[in-house]
Amino acid sequence: MNIIAFVAHPDDEVNCAGLLHKNFLEGGRNFVICFTGNKKRAAEFKKSCDIIGARGVVLGIPEFEIKQAQKLHKNLIETIRDFKPDIAVLQANDYHPDHKAVFQISLNALEFASHGKNGWLTKKILELETSAMITYPDIILDVTEEHSIKFRALEAHKTQVEGKSFGNYYFDYIEHKGRLRGSMIGAKYGEAYKLHTQTIKGNFYPHFCGCNKACDIIK
Repeated sequence: MNIIAFVAHPDDEVNCAGLLHKNFLEGGRNFVICFTGNKKRAAEFKKSCDIIGARGVVLGIPEFEIKQAQKLHKNLIETIRDFKPDIAVLQANDYHPDHKAVFQISLNALEFASHGKNGWLTKKILELETSAMITYPDIILDVTEEHSIKFRALEAHKTQVEGKSFGNYYFDYIEHKGRLRGSMIGAKYGEAYKLHTQTIKGNFYPHFCGCNKACDIIK
């Protein structure tokens, strides 16, 4: 599969590292677009993406100024159409203003990328889980085999995890959150997602949106 992910900050991609690395091992392609990040953090982000098995791009927008990325709307649409993702992973629409901005901008780009003769409609849109945990996840992915990759990817973000007063918070959180989500599906480690139902406003419905039998609804 082709999976595209939109995140606000370098290190946010670690939250979906299990899914992306699993897709990489299965022969899929991953593309992560990060909206913020200075030169040092951008280098850490790209190292993390290499560990995960993804291509990473940093837009370099200052934090808390992501709304200006609306100017990149056309470029994001073209990127989506060129990459042709089967799954899009969106930054969680939670408490953080940067997260909210990335969620809305990327959601709009995915919508308008589906319009017109050359449109591309992404089959599934997932909202990843950050420190603001999803109350009722729609999908919990078994990432037991990929859990160590999440730690390695986080270790790449040295500016965030070394010499901080809160110590091993990020590592502890990934460990305990992973164990909690894993226990919910009978696995050692899990990764939770919320399924976002995309409203189709374009001028066509692709074949995979159609049903011939009642049982097709649950496929």
